[in-house]
Amino acid sequence: MNAINSQSKSMKVSDFGKDAPVNPLVDAKARILTSGIGVDFEMLKKIEDYKKEDFTYDSAHHLGKTEKHLVPQEILISDSKGHTSAVSCINYNNSKYLLTSKDGELVIVDKATGEPLQVKVELPKQPEFRNMKTIDGLPVNRIISNCGLCELNVWLWHDCAFYTKGKACKFCGINAIANQFKNQDLLRISDIIGMSDAVFDSWWNQKKDFVIRNTVDALAKALKYSFSGHKHIIFTAGSSVSTDLQWKIYNDVVKAIDEQVAQLSKLDVTIILTPPKDLRLLEPVAAFGLKYAFNMEVFDPVIFERINPGKAEYVGRTHYFEAYKRAVELAGEGRVWGGFILGLEPFESLLNGVRQLGEMGVASGANILHLDEGNTLPNEIKPPTYEDTIKFFHEYGELARNNGLRPFFCEKAMRTSLNHEAFMGLI
Repeated sequence: MNAINSQSKSMKVSDFGKDAPVNPLVDAKARILTSGIGVDFEMLKKIEDYKKEDFTYDSAHHLGKTEKHLVPQEILISDSKGHTSAVSCINYNNSKYLLTSKDGELVIVDKATGEPLQVKVELPKQPEFRNMKTIDGLPVNRIISNCGLCELNVWLWHDCAFYTKGKACKFCGINAIANQFKNQDLLRISDIIGMSDAVFDSWWNQKKDFVIRNTVDALAKALKYSFSGHKHIIFTAGSSVSTDLQWKIYNDVVKAIDEQVAQLSKLDVTIILTPPKDLRLLEPVAAFGLKYAFNMEVFDPVIFERINPGKAEYVGRTHYFEAYKRAVELAGEGRVWGGFILGLEPFESLLNGVRQLGEMGVASGANILHLDEGNTLPNEIKPPTYEDTIKFFHEYGELARNNGLRPFFCEKAMRTSLNHEAFMGLI
C-alpha cells in the first residue's frame, strides 16, 4: 500500500477576477495546509517503516499522546506530470481532509464529499539514523531533524529564550515541545540568559568538546544513513536573548563540522539564527560558503512588534535589515533568505516585504500559518483561506521569477509552503 493515481479534473479559483486553472498538486497541498488533514489510524497501523512525527521542533497535531506518535511527519504528493512535493501532515480537530486507503492504495479524501484529491500519495520511509545514538548515547534525532525528503537540520538546542522572558513569538510552540525532551538535548539556551562574556567563555569551554563531538557524530550518521540524492543542511536553533553568544557557539561548531565531517562549501548549507548584535560575528561562517537566513516572520512594522515581541525587543526590526545588508555583502545576492508567514498580516503587506527584500538581493518567501501546540495567537487569527493562499502564491511566483531570486531549499523539503511550486509557474 503506497499510492494512488487518478485522472485530473478541472479545478479553478477566482484569481483577481479571473478563473485560473489550479495544478492538482498545488490544489491538494494548499487544501491540506489551510484546512488540515486527519489520518486513518487503523490504516496506518498496517503500514511499516513510514516516517512518523518526531517532535524535534513543534507540533500542529491536536491529538492524544498515542495518536500523535502515529501521525506521519509529512506526505509526498505528485501530479500526473511528474511534479512531487512534500506536505506537512497538519492535523486539526476539524480537518476537512483524510489520509486513508482505497483498494490498497493511499488516498486523500474530502470528508464532505468522499472524493479523493487528484494526486498520487506516498509516505516517506523512516531514515535509519533516527533510531541511532551518538557516541555519548544521545538520540541522533534530537540533534538532527529531517524535514521532507532532503533536509537535515542541526539543532544544538531546541528551546527559545524569548519564552523564558515572556516574549515568545505568538505563533510558535517550540518550548511546549522542547520542554518535553529537555533531558535529551545537547544544550539549553535559557541557561546562558544574563551571562557576562567571561562567564560565558568559561561555560562554553566546559561544554564545547562534548557538543562538538556529539554533533559531528550525529551529522556524520545522518548523512550516511538517510536519503539518497541532494541534501539541504541547516544550522538552526531557538532564539537567545544574548544573540552574540549563540553565534559564537555556532561558529565553533560549523568550523569543526567543516574540518571533521564534510567540506561545507561543496554542499547546500544555510545558517538560520536570530541575527547577532555584533554583525562581525556573521563573518566566520562565510569562509565555509554558508548561506544566511533571518526570519522576520512579519513585514508590517506594527504587526511585527505585536506578533514577535521578543524579536522586537531584543533584536529590533531595523537590525534585521542591517543584518540582511551585511549578509548579502558576505555571501552575495540570492544567498540570503528572509522568511515570512502567510496568515499573520494582509498578504499585500507580505508581498511588499518580498519586493523590498528582493531589491536588497535577499530571496524570501512564506510558510503557511499552522496552529502549533503552545501558540498564543489571538482567537481571531486563523490559517489563511485556500483562495487567499492561491492568490498570494500566484503573485509571489511572478515577483520571485522577475527578481530572479530563487527560493531556498526545494519543494521536497519545504513542507508548509508553496514557494517553489509558485516559482516553477505551477500556480
